[in-house]
Formats: sequence, structure tokens, C-alpha cells
Amino acid sequence: MGAAMELKNTKEEALHWHGLINSGEPDAVLRRDFESWLDKDSAHRKAYFEMEQLWCDLDYVLAAHDTEISNSGKQSDLEKYSAWMTKFMKYPKATAIGSAIAAIFLVAVVFNLPATVSPVGIPAHHETKIAELKKISLEDGSIVTLGAKSHISVSFDEDTRIVSLVGGEAFFDVAKDSDRPFLVAAGDTIVRVVGTKFEVKYADDDIRVAVLEGNVLVVRGAEITDVARSQDIAILKDRFETETLTENLKFSAGSGSDAVQKLDQAVPGTWRSGRLAYEDASLSEIIADVNRYSQRSIEIDDESLKSLRFTMGFKTSEISQLLAILDSSEVIEVLDDDTNTIIIRAEVASEE
Repeated sequence: MGAAMELKNTKEEALHWHGLINSGEPDAVLRRDFESWLDKDSAHRKAYFEMEQLWCDLDYVLAAHDTEISNSGKQSDLEKYSAWMTKFMKYPKATAIGSAIAAIFLVAVVFNLPATVSPVGIPAHHETKIAELKKISLEDGSIVTLGAKSHISVSFDEDTRIVSLVGGEAFFDVAKDSDRPFLVAAGDTIVRVVGTKFEVKYADDDIRVAVLEGNVLVVRGAEITDVARSQDIAILKDRFETETLTENLKFSAGSGSDAVQKLDQAVPGTWRSGRLAYEDASLSEIIADVNRYSQRSIEIDDESLKSLRFTMGFKTSEISQLLAILDSSEVIEVLDDDTNTIIIRAEVASEE
């Protein structure tokens, strides 16, 4: 990274990269260095995506005020920055995002980069809110259905197709392209395909991959660049921990269950139609999913309960019924005192 200023933390690094990437058409070296920085730490991706979101907010503000920011003309960059911020801070939303937007423009001024309104979009990102689903059409013809309270970024080039699942779940219907592998990164796990249908879940360091159609290669402990550049699957299998999944197989990491399981009843991606289905799933996994649909947080306060396993199915609109079923068991108690949090704990035996 350039040494124009000392960068103290991840947010400053994200600001720096945002300025560089949006300073014009980034060359291959800059793209490579930028992607290497993104892949180095999930916190880097999160910080950069936040910068992208701020630019989207800024785009909206400028459109509302018919304003453009440019480095051309007689005004100095710093004068323009100051004059624009004076006008921008009158906008109601500025109190929430003004300081971060100001930081973005300050970095652009310090690095003497043109401050453009529309980002290049590397990577593009998509997010959903609680109980919201979103279908996304990618440029290669692939379709991603983004689950509730989930977040992905998309970065395509002429050699690879990369989607990073920052959190939540996504179902992928991948257009076949044998010359350009499709990679999904989640935590320390990378899924490599050329065309298939599968889902990936990522929450609290638990990663799950389930295949509806075709087959996928799950690679653990590799850098995204290693998997992207390797056209020889045998080399990947020799160098890294891998699993090959076919139809109706599920891979789990960090959940305490077997790494690969066969699904006889639960169908991957049923949540797309508003139904959550589980087969030999931990209570921890189920509640993590439910929290993406519940307006009130649900917490398990007893570690011994998290590993309890269930086979069940219910509609996302029937969360209260699920909690009632759990509460009726002999080992679980659900505490709901009308606060913002519902507590699941071990049933306390009554004294006779």
C-alpha cells in the first residue's frame, strides 16, 4: 500500500483502498493487491463494504440536491470539500453518516484523487434485512437468492467468478462456465464449482454447504487466490483439506457434527419458499437461522443445549409455534418476558 499517510486501523485502510479503486480504471496490479488485502482478513471486507454503503448513501444525497463533486476547475480540492460539506450537512441523514463521508473525502483530498460519486463497484455488495429475501441476477447468468439478514459481495473478472458470503445464507444457481470457475468464500472455507445448485450458510464461525443439484468441491485452509488460479482439482486435493459433495449431501464445519452428512428429508434451499427444514441439525444452527427472521433476538444461555439435535420443519412465520414446542420438552425452558430478548435455557427440575 502507498505510504502517503500512516494508516492506523482497518477503517483507514478501507478508506485508502476505496480512494485508490475509485480514482479511475484500476490496473491489474492494483486489482490484485486490493483483492489480496480483502482476502487477508474478513474484517477488511466488512470495512470496505461499509465504505461502499456510504457511497450509495452519498449518491442518493447528491441526486437529491443536484450536486456534483469534481476536482476540475479553479477551486482547490480542500476548498471544494469544505464548501460541499457545508451544504451536505444540512441534509437530515448527514448527522448519521456525515463524519464517515467526510473521512472518505478527506482521504481523497490527501491522496490527490478525484472524488467521484459513483464507485467502480469492485466488489458489488448485496444485503438483506430481517425476514427479507432477495433474488440477484449476476452478469454471467447465475442467480443468487440471498437469505434474510445476509450479506454477500461479488467480484467477477475474465478468469474467475467470486462471491464472498460475509454472513447469513445464500442459495446459488450457477451458470455453467468450465473456463471460469465460480467460487464462494465463507470464513476459512471456499466452495468451487463450474455450474450447479447449492446453498451456503455462515454464522458464528459455523459454515454449512448443502447441494441440491450437481457437485461442488469444498476447500478449507486455502487462500482464495490459490483456488481461483488452480485449474487442477487434484493439486487442490493434495495441498488442502477438501470434500467433494454431490446431490443431497451436506458439509458442516464448526458445528460439532460429522463433516459430511446425507440428507434424506431436508431439501437445501427450502427457506426460499418461506419454510425452514432441518435434518439432524443442532439447536444452535436452528436458532441462528430463526434469528434472521425474528424481530426479537433469541438466545441460548446454556451451552449444553446448543448441541441438541432435531429433525423438523416449520414456516418462517411460525416462530412462536417453534418456541412453544421447545418449551413443551422436558429439557428446555423458554423465557419470554416481553423484552427484546427471548431466552432458551435448561429446564429447572421442580422440587417436590
